[in-house]
Amino acid sequence: PTHSWWFEMPKKSAPSMLFTEPTSSFRDNVAHSCADHGFTTYKQGWLPSTPAVFDNIKNYKNGGINAWKSHWTGQLTIQNSLFADNKVDLLYGIKNNGIILKDTRFL
Repeated sequence: PTHSWWFEMPKKSAPSMLFTEPTSSFRDNVAHSCADHGFTTYKQGWLPSTPAVFDNIKNYKNGGINAWKSHWTGQLTIQNSLFADNKVDLLYGIKNNGIILKDTRFL
């Protein structure tokens, strides 16, 4: 696959608006052998109305661009996760604020 998970929010009506859709749970997911990104929050941005926790994510052997890419994203904790054997593990794009990595390993 090209991507495993792509969080793309609807188009904004104004550039200053961030999307605030909450997530209830995102855990125990695996992205591997993707041509581009294992996980992406991109273009329109994402700032959940309540802090989001992504738990126990395994992201490995993504050979294209990177394992994780985010833009305009915040209030997100990635915990108990593993990034390994990727071309680039994490691409921290523009205007991110409040992304926390907790008990997460990069190999």
